[in-house]
Amino acid sequence: MVDLVGRREDKAYEADSLQNAFSCSKCVSAVLMGMMVDKGYLKYDEAVSTYWPEFAKNGKEKIKVSDVLRHQSGLLKFKKRINVEWTSRENIKLNKIGAIIEDGEME
Repeated sequence: MVDLVGRREDKAYEADSLQNAFSCSKCVSAVLMGMMVDKGYLKYDEAVSTYWPEFAKNGKEKIKVSDVLRHQSGLLKFKKRINVEWTSRENIKLNKIGAIIEDGEME
């Protein structure tokens, strides 16, 4: 969680403003994953679906945590074109984007 302060065009950030961090989160993610492994919450050689069962859909059941962290999972792109309206603030907050992409339409 990062508390950002700034402006975008003529709008100030609000408490619920969204910010794309691109690759800036890689180092933080790596440290957090290492801490989770160190504490026994996660194993690098375990399937992602062990921790996130829905991830196993569409032939992804054998992808390991280490594969994802090394960018070697084979997940190159979405199979369906992403409609920009699907990425609305409300859909992101409700964690609906995965279901929308899978179904190919808004619920």
